[in-house]
Amino acid sequence: RLGLNALPDPQQRREILLEVGVDAARHLALRQERAGPLVEEIRQWALAQGGLRRSDFGKAVRYMLERWTGLTRFVVQPH
Repeated sequence: RLGLNALPDPQQRREILLEVGVDAARHLALRQERAGPLVEEIRQWALAQGGLRRSDFGKAVRYMLERWTGLTRFVVQPH
C-alpha cells in the first residue's frame, strides 16, 4: 500500500501528464469529464443534509458548502 509520501506533488503530476502527451487543455477536459459529475453529486448530497444543521456533522457539511467554489476550482481552472 502506498503512503501519502509516495504520491507525486501537483507539479510532478503535471510533468508526468505532459510526458505522456496530455496537454493542459486535455488535462482540464479530463478533470471536467471525470471529476465534474462526482463533485456535483457530492454537492447535491451535501445540500440534502439540511436537517442536520445543528449537529457537528451538519456544521462540517455547511463549512464545506461555504467553501465550495474554492474546493472545486480544480474542475474549472486549467492549472
